[in-house]
Amino acid sequence: MEQFYVVADDGQKYGPADAGLLARWALEDRIGPDSILEYMDGRRCAADQVVTFGPPMPAPGAISPGALAAAGNFAGSAAAFPQSVNAYGETPYPRSEGTSLDVLPHEIASKKFNFGAFWFSWLWLCFHGKVGLGLALFFGSIVLGIIPFGGIVPLVASLFIGFSGYKLAWQSGKFQTAEQCIAVQKKWSLWAGIFLLATLALVALSIVMALMSGPVTATKQSGKSKKTYKREVIPSPAAKMHK
Repeated sequence: MEQFYVVADDGQKYGPADAGLLARWALEDRIGPDSILEYMDGRRCAADQVVTFGPPMPAPGAISPGALAAAGNFAGSAAAFPQSVNAYGETPYPRSEGTSLDVLPHEIASKKFNFGAFWFSWLWLCFHGKVGLGLALFFGSIVLGIIPFGGIVPLVASLFIGFSGYKLAWQSGKFQTAEQCIAVQKKWSLWAGIFLLATLALVALSIVMALMSGPVTATKQSGKSKKTYKREVIPSPAAKMHK
């Protein structure tokens, strides 16, 4: 079934939702005929091209049109949407019931590489509902690290996770909107970048310290060598007789 996002006046997107859920939102006066809908591939249209609108019928607990007008809000604006805050501090519409996780929003499908998923790999998998795979990758990396060239396997696995990161994150079911999913993944990538820079700084510091301590050690060894292996010339018996 075709899925849509509702694009509010401030650009915030809500969904995805199928035509049935959109019809229910229309009855509750949460969307109007001029509300903008966005297909999963990025195309947009007016809501009345998908939903048949009739007299509004506010649902229990919904914000009535009169209350919205008194507050100075416009029909179909972000203020007309539910204000239940999720764990990430955002206020999206929930996904429609039965929405397939295999249906990727356009914003998610267009993402190519997730650096946070690549760098943290097993830890990232655990935080995205794949604890078994994450622990298997962790312990497998330890075992394969003992075998010559065994570390190539975890590296390839991490690259696969990186290229599939946004898709796997969306399919975890932890995110209500594509924007929310992308925002969280950017935080993972930010921390991955910090860890990478810290690692490079430690490597550079180790190289500098090794170069600074190298000449001093060589001088000490050279001096010790001269002191230990100093030759003493002993005159031969013939030389003594000559004297």
